[in-house]
Amino acid sequence: MTAASTCRNGNALATQHNQENQMETTADSRDLSIEGPRFYMGGSDAATAANMNPYKSRYALIMEKRGAWQPEDISDLPAVRFGNELEAFIADEFSLRTDLKVRRHSGAIIHPEHEWMVAHIDRRIVGQNEGLEIKNRGSAMAQHYGSGDDEAPRIYAPDMLQCQHYMACTGWDRWHLAVYFGGGDFRTYQIERDDELIDGLIEIEAECWAQITSADPVQPEWSAPTVGKDILRTYPGTTGEIVTLGEEAQHWHEVAVMAGEKAKQYLAAREAALNHLRWEIGEAAGAMIPGVDGGYTRKLRKRKAYSVEASEAMVMAYTKKEVG
Repeated sequence: MTAASTCRNGNALATQHNQENQMETTADSRDLSIEGPRFYMGGSDAATAANMNPYKSRYALIMEKRGAWQPEDISDLPAVRFGNELEAFIADEFSLRTDLKVRRHSGAIIHPEHEWMVAHIDRRIVGQNEGLEIKNRGSAMAQHYGSGDDEAPRIYAPDMLQCQHYMACTGWDRWHLAVYFGGGDFRTYQIERDDELIDGLIEIEAECWAQITSADPVQPEWSAPTVGKDILRTYPGTTGEIVTLGEEAQHWHEVAVMAGEKAKQYLAAREAALNHLRWEIGEAAGAMIPGVDGGYTRKLRKRKAYSVEASEAMVMAYTKKEVG
């Protein structure tokens, strides 16, 4: 399916839901609260559609927007609660550091050509066609961002795609990103519109939207970080029956066995190399190696005893015995 036909399908679906709900729309903004996020692609969906979200796969996004799965409720997670509470503080701090006034923007902004493409922006820069995206990140996430002072800032890829999605919907040429990592670590970034990136992103999102609005079966991305969880959500239990798989399954079984053997060899080689270094370091507290950035530290680590609560999980294992 082409991007053009995808857009027509997406537009038709959005129009259908608008008529059903008798919603009033304007050329550039409307309230989509009645429809809900199932019926459009938002900025936070951009990285997921592009398979660049480490916490959620494109497959999960499609299943949720099709209505086959209920989205996971993350509203009680500390990071989400803290982010909601700190949003106003981060916006105020951004204005204090940049001398740019911001205001809230109510409602949604719809892409002028693709009605399934929607932006809910955190803030708009007063007097400018520019926006602000606000993020509350933990200190561990700081490694994914540059200092904020760089001429070409290094930005976490999902945040970059989200801001480019917003610029695609609004037509604006610049987006600001304010990120609070905790303590005194507060960074601001300025992101310029990238039309080439936007064109590619629209194509990716259009393909994803076509899958969402289609009744055709869809498979997970096998290398996605969350694919194991996705498969368990698709098949949470067992029927108790024994099935015979096709010839393709033999190929994947052989790949799994071969990769497992290679992994054992590499892990054994790594451990042997580390043992050489442990022997060389001896009782020293650390060691530097010429020509190598950084070094090795050696210290005693103590762990308190703990107990593991009872749990259950669906597990697949290979056995050389006949199954049945």
